[in-house]
Amino acid sequence: MKKISMIIYSIYFYAVLGFFLGVYYLYGLLTTPKTNLKKWRLLAHAAITRAFSLSGIHIIVSGKENLPNGTAVLCANHQSYLDGLVVSYATGIPFTAVTAPFKTFPALLRFWFARMAFIQVQRDVFEELKYTGANARDAVIQKAIHALQNDTSLLIFPEGRRELHEHLLPFHAGVAKIAIAACAPIVPITLKNIDHILPAEGVLVSPGIIEVVIHKPIMLHRHPKSLTQDAEILEEIIEESLPISYVEQKSIPHTLKGKRAAFFDLDGTLTKKDVWKMLGIAYIKKHKDKKLFWQFTKLSLIKRFLKHGYLYLSSMKLLKGVRVEEFQLIAKELLEQQWDDIFYADMLALMLQHKKDGNDVFIITEEPDALIAPIFNMLGAEGYGTIVEIQNGKMTGKVKGRIMKDAEKLQQARKIAHEHHIDLSKSYAYGNTWHDFDLVTGIEHGYVVHPSPALKKRAKREGVRVIYPRV
Repeated sequence: MKKISMIIYSIYFYAVLGFFLGVYYLYGLLTTPKTNLKKWRLLAHAAITRAFSLSGIHIIVSGKENLPNGTAVLCANHQSYLDGLVVSYATGIPFTAVTAPFKTFPALLRFWFARMAFIQVQRDVFEELKYTGANARDAVIQKAIHALQNDTSLLIFPEGRRELHEHLLPFHAGVAKIAIAACAPIVPITLKNIDHILPAEGVLVSPGIIEVVIHKPIMLHRHPKSLTQDAEILEEIIEESLPISYVEQKSIPHTLKGKRAAFFDLDGTLTKKDVWKMLGIAYIKKHKDKKLFWQFTKLSLIKRFLKHGYLYLSSMKLLKGVRVEEFQLIAKELLEQQWDDIFYADMLALMLQHKKDGNDVFIITEEPDALIAPIFNMLGAEGYGTIVEIQNGKMTGKVKGRIMKDAEKLQQARKIAHEHHIDLSKSYAYGNTWHDFDLVTGIEHGYVVHPSPALKKRAKREGVRVIYPRV
C-alpha cells in the first residue's frame, strides 16, 4: 500500500515540476533573449518555487541572513537529484552551477541548464570517454573563476557525486582553488533529509520536510592553507549540521581523520587478462618443461570443480623450485612487451588521477607478492599479495599465512590505514570478483569493475558503484 502511495505521489510531483518548468521555459523562449542569463535563472527560480509550493514538500531554511550581498561560491553536500533545485529555492540567488554532464539529466533539465549556461564537467576518466561535450576538470575551474569574476555566484557540490551510504564523500579541492583564485567568499550549505524525499539511486518521491542550513561565509582567500586542508574545513562545517548517522562508525572500525587512499585489486581490475596465468605460461615456455605444462593444463581444466582455496594452494605447489629472481625478470620483460594488451588504460588513468588528487595508492592482490613485485614497481604503487615461502631464492610451493582474499584483503587495508594514517571513511576501493567484495564494501567508497551479472546485482543492492573500462 505504501509503495502504491509513493507511486501516485511521485507521478503528481513530477507532473507539477514538469508543468512549471515547461511553462516557464516556453515563456522564456517568447520573452527572454538567449544571452540574458540572469533572466533565465530568475525564471528557473520562479518555476521551482511554484512547483515546491504545490508539491507537499516543506523546506525549512535557517541562516539565510548569512548570504552575502555580492557574489559567492555556494558549496553544498550532495544527497539527491533535487539538491540544485532546493538550493535555488532556499537562497533565491541566480547562480551558475557546476553539474554532471547534461546528458545524465532528463531532457527538460538539459534545456534549462544550457539556457542558464551551467558548466558541465567530466568527473572521471569514464565520463571523459562517454560525454565528450562536457568540460575537462581543468577547464571547469577556469570557467568557474571567470563566472565569479563577472559578478555571477557559483553553486558547486564538492563531493562530485551523490551520497549513497548516509556519509559524506570526500570533498574535492577544486572548490577551494576556485574561491581562492577569484577572491570570493564560500558559503557552506548543509542539506538534510533530501535523500529520504528522493533517494540517490531511486525515482520514487515521498512528501516530507527538507532542512537547509546556510552557514556563515568563510574567506579562504585571506588565509589559505593547502587546498586539501581548505576543502576539509568546508567538509567539517557541513558535516556538523548533519544527523549523527553521517559521522558514526559503521562497518569501518576506525576513522583517523587522516589521508585519503585508493585500494586496487590487480587481476581483472587493473588488468584485462589473468596476468598471473600469463606469467606462469611464459615461465613454462622458457623452460620447455613438459611435465609442468601438463600439470598446469590439468589444473586449468579442473579449476571449476575445486574450491578457490584448494585451487590456489595446488597452483602454488607447481611453483616449487622456481627461482624468484628469474621469474621476476620474465615478468618484467612480458610487461614491457605487452603492457597495452595487459592493462586497462582507463583504470591506469584512474590510478594516476588518484595520485594527482593527493591520494595514496595501494594494490592488494591474492597473487604471490614476491613474484609480482615488478608489477607493483612498474605501476608505482605499494603492493601486497599472498606471502609465499622462499628458501635460497627458490619457491618451496608453500603459502605462509592466509591467501590474500575476501576478509583478508579488508584486514590488510585496515593495517595499511593504521600504518599510513589513512581515513577509510574517505577512501576508495576497486575490485572485480566476489573475493574483493569485503574490500569494496568495507571501505566507504567501493566500486566493482566489469562484474558478473550476479555480482552486479549484489553491488546494486548494497550501494556499490559499477564501472566498465574499455577493453
